[in-house]
Amino acid sequence: MNNKILIVAGLVVLVGVGAFAYQNQTGTPAAVLQAGEVVMTGTLVCLPHKGDGPQTMECAYGLQTADGKYYSLLHLWDKAPDLNTTQVKAEIVGVLSAPTATEQYDIAGAIEVSSGKEIQ
Repeated sequence: MNNKILIVAGLVVLVGVGAFAYQNQTGTPAAVLQAGEVVMTGTLVCLPHKGDGPQTMECAYGLQTADGKYYSLLHLWDKAPDLNTTQVKAEIVGVLSAPTATEQYDIAGAIEVSSGKEIQ
């Protein structure tokens, strides 16, 4: 019986350490709101493509945070239509998810935007 308790306790510790490592690796911000929403601040930029291939002329808007990580912004213009230019400092509220395996941009995650505003 004691072995089962030790195994369960060990698994709980491993899951906790794994979650902490994932949080640090993905740059998940400390400011977490209800229902999984996060608040992130940074500069609106055109997201960089993955790899060494050619950079194309399209601009997929994203957020670059102070730590240099990039996040795609899903439905930005539906939820924050005033944020329509790059090099603007912004605060974004939304639900953060990991990038997909087929992601074409070099991002740490994707934010499903629920609101956003320009900040100074």
